[in-house]
Amino acid sequence: MSDHIEFIQKYLSPIFKDEGFQGNISNLFFNKILSLLRSKITHDLPKVMNHPEVYSHYVRELIQFDNKMLESFAFEDLFISDLILKSEEKFEKWIKVELDFALGRLDTLASSPDSWKIRFQQSIENDKIPVIADLFVNLLKAITEYYRDILFINVKKDIACRLQKPIIFSFIEKLNIQMDKSMNDKLKNFCMVCNSARFVFDEIESWKDDLLFLSIDENDFIFNDCLSLLNSTLNQVALAIVDLQLESYKSFIRPFYRKRRLSFNEIDSQQSIADILLEIQKFLDSVGQFVEFADFKSISRSLVSGIENDIIEFAINPFHLNFEEAAALNKIIVEPLTSLFANYSSRYLNKLNAIIQLLMLLPSDPIIKEIQNSIDENNSSELFKLTGLTVDVAKQYIQKRKN
Repeated sequence: MSDHIEFIQKYLSPIFKDEGFQGNISNLFFNKILSLLRSKITHDLPKVMNHPEVYSHYVRELIQFDNKMLESFAFEDLFISDLILKSEEKFEKWIKVELDFALGRLDTLASSPDSWKIRFQQSIENDKIPVIADLFVNLLKAITEYYRDILFINVKKDIACRLQKPIIFSFIEKLNIQMDKSMNDKLKNFCMVCNSARFVFDEIESWKDDLLFLSIDENDFIFNDCLSLLNSTLNQVALAIVDLQLESYKSFIRPFYRKRRLSFNEIDSQQSIADILLEIQKFLDSVGQFVEFADFKSISRSLVSGIENDIIEFAINPFHLNFEEAAALNKIIVEPLTSLFANYSSRYLNKLNAIIQLLMLLPSDPIIKEIQNSIDENNSSELFKLTGLTVDVAKQYIQKRKN
């Protein structure tokens, strides 16, 4: 067509116009050639479809051909890729071929131990992306660019739903399987799963502003369900990481809670409070080394929240702590924890510190009066908002003081 277009426009077009032809002679030529080509494709397809690799390449060639016709000649009267893309049987066969290739590639990646290592560990400092996540994102990008050139919007949407989404769902399943594996270094394994989920999540999230996906559906991002599942995986692996340290903390600290007067010096233990604090610090430093900053913040906050709730539930609520006991709890556990977590965020342990301060201040008449007023008026004062206490819980604390 490129070889003939100049000859057609320069020599044939004037002749046709002289003979009264009103149409575009170039488009007439293109239509005739494409009709021949469509007949050739229709004849070849039954054999081509029996060879998956050939069929995959064949469809790509047809898509590229249609785009070339549009870009080079602005010709859109007749296409050839629709012979497959708009035939349910042939389109379904092609989707299956591409999906099988992609899932096979993903299975190979997931089964390789090297895939769960950092991709550019030797060449890029602080890189935290596992090989599997990097290669998977490249696969997604390749598929996206592949069908970006397709001229039919409804076909693009079908490919996103029937090809890309199943691949993403399969990847998420691989992450969950990897998370459940018994590993010697559980923390590092969890962190690699976390980083993989984050990397893929961020990539798909970036597609929201892509004109391709806006053209498919400008009102509802087609991959929202994938983002939701990836976010769920991120939450699950964050909790799994936190549980590694939280369980160790609980097993060590709860025997201390059971002492009525919190006389820690009386407990014969090989591990001191300083030891558990050092263990927590090493844990947080390791997590910070392995995971991205956004996920580190989430994980560290969850750990603090777990420790905070554990102290409130098992050290404060079950016991009628008096002023001295509250002060001891504050000095021996809460203050060191607050100091430790201050290295990571100033907002940590706010609720616990407020409750401790409340317990220590309760003998003070003005504080009791403020709480009593809030109880009588059945509303929350600033003190309530600070501590997160409810009126009912405040009543219990006041009653304990009176008793």
